[in-house]
Amino acid sequence: MKLTPLTLVISTFCYSLPAFADERYPAFSTSQNNNVNAANIPHPPEAFHGPSTQEIPELPLMAQVSRQTGEGIKQLGKMIARGSWFDEINPATSGLVRSSVLAGNNSHHLWYYRLQTMVLTGEKDEGLPNINNPGVVAPIPDPGKGEAVILPPPPPPEPEPPQLAPAPQIPTYLALPNMLYALNDTMQTRFHFAARQMSLDDHHNLFVYGYSGGERYRSAQGDSDATSRYQGWMLGARWTPEAEQSPLAFSAGVHKGVMTMLSDTPAGRSQLRMQTQGINALIGIQPPEGWQLKIPLGLTHYRGTLRHETQGEVARISAVSGNIGAEAGWRWQQDAHSLMPLAAAGVQWLHIADFTEQQDAQVDYQLAPQFSLAGGVKYDYQPLSSVKLGLEARYVWHSGRQNTLDAGDMRGLPIERARHSAQLGGYVSWQLHENVEIGTQLQVQQRLDRPGVSDWNVLSGVKVAF
Repeated sequence: MKLTPLTLVISTFCYSLPAFADERYPAFSTSQNNNVNAANIPHPPEAFHGPSTQEIPELPLMAQVSRQTGEGIKQLGKMIARGSWFDEINPATSGLVRSSVLAGNNSHHLWYYRLQTMVLTGEKDEGLPNINNPGVVAPIPDPGKGEAVILPPPPPPEPEPPQLAPAPQIPTYLALPNMLYALNDTMQTRFHFAARQMSLDDHHNLFVYGYSGGERYRSAQGDSDATSRYQGWMLGARWTPEAEQSPLAFSAGVHKGVMTMLSDTPAGRSQLRMQTQGINALIGIQPPEGWQLKIPLGLTHYRGTLRHETQGEVARISAVSGNIGAEAGWRWQQDAHSLMPLAAAGVQWLHIADFTEQQDAQVDYQLAPQFSLAGGVKYDYQPLSSVKLGLEARYVWHSGRQNTLDAGDMRGLPIERARHSAQLGGYVSWQLHENVEIGTQLQVQQRLDRPGVSDWNVLSGVKVAF
């Protein structure tokens, strides 16, 4: 745009109107209008970038100066609105600008403020809709021309999928198989001890023992820990062929007891009380010296009720466990001392019947057989004809095959088991009479990794020979 008398008159008329500029008085008088050149044009203010609006007093005059495109500015109430492409005249400024400091590539000599609101062009444009006038769009800012680009706020993050809160009895379900595996192994070991004690003489024997013990299960993450206590009695007998000094012997017995298992979590305490009953057998070839061979077998049934301190009775649980194995060793006898290195292998299986909780949640176990290998040594000492002492130490490796649990909507929960443990036991027996002997054995088992079960048990009783 070129300077004309009309534009100078409009500019001079608007000098007295307060608006955007800090200067409120004309920089030159109207008598100087005809002498405008680049030398007497005041310097423009520093450029302004980005959208801005400023409230100004009501203007008595609507000054509109159009370019060849027909675009212009417009007063809306107390606001003056114009777009970033309006490069014309600001009727509220204090003077003209130098031609050498023009904004953009425009040819006119007037500086302006770029206002980014309420753009009224009368033309279609691929800009942003005007929220106050849906029929008009605002132009898209051009970063290449120094215009601020307003980025939309980032979308809110998607909410994480809801996670199912585990029921408070889930830790008990996860610990239960390990507790039953350990108890089944303990009962077989206790019967094995009783049968071995009876085999040290040449008579048929009958024995009665009471047992007591406890287990402590530690999970890998510490979220399904549990403890248990158990006690009961065991009754058994040994039979040998009529042949004198026969190394072959067969022993069998039954046991009955109760186990109480506790699981304490932030969600509350659960208690499982189970009745246990089972049978055990041992077939052995046990000469006084030389090779020893034993084949143990066992079967135990469990039945009980799970209760929670806030929910009351939760479920009734039934299970069956079994085991079979073989143990071999060589026994040296030297006066009152005997020593026997040994090796053993076995397999355990456990079946927990599917059951439904009081809240109608279905609980299913998928349990695989568990294999074990063991190696150790036994030592016996008889300082007196009526007193016998002994020690036994073993290292046990378990296969740790994967077991899983499905409980309600929670599927495929892994059930962990220790792979390595150490056992240490000792006994003492005293022969009260030719046919009566009392004895006590103490055994402890320590897990060597996590997860796993550590336990202890005591067996005390009497055997009668006839």
